[in-house]
Amino acid sequence: MVRRAHLIAGGFPAGQRAGHDIDYARLRLLRLLGEHDDVATTVANDWSGVEKWLAGASFLVTYTA
Repeated sequence: MVRRAHLIAGGFPAGQRAGHDIDYARLRLLRLLGEHDDVATTVANDWSGVEKWLAGASFLVTYTA
């Protein structure tokens, strides 16, 4: 059975890097999730429209700077 994760990785305020390399964090988290054959991942950079992604998700991972 394949589970689905939803990853939200973004800066605050929305669209800002907040002094962090958000792209690196996002890619690192995606690689870690990708190590599991039974996890498919969707990704976003903010919380807008999150309700449509959570409907079928098994878990949520967030990283905000």
